[in-house]
Amino acid sequence: MKRKVRGLLVFLTALSFWSIPNLAFALYRDDGDEPGEQLSGATIALVFVGGPVAIGLITTLLVLAPGWFRKNARDFSSLTPQDPIFMKDDSGRKSISS
Repeated sequence: MKRKVRGLLVFLTALSFWSIPNLAFALYRDDGDEPGEQLSGATIALVFVGGPVAIGLITTLLVLAPGWFRKNARDFSSLTPQDPIFMKDDSGRKSISS
């Protein structure tokens, strides 16, 4: 067990020595890139929070809206016994045919 912990410690130490200098060189602009202006916090929130929320709301609206305007297919409250959908079964009772 001690060997594994010691090996892990050596590995992490070596990894930190190799990665820290690379992070320091990220500040130097010698490879020709020209970064633009920084985005404000409000712009970041609008793009990364507001955008997905808006897409979700639009999708929800597109899925649910047809049901709001379509007459319910199972709403039999407006039917009368004279309508052709009502039929008498063998027992003489009126039932709704499907």
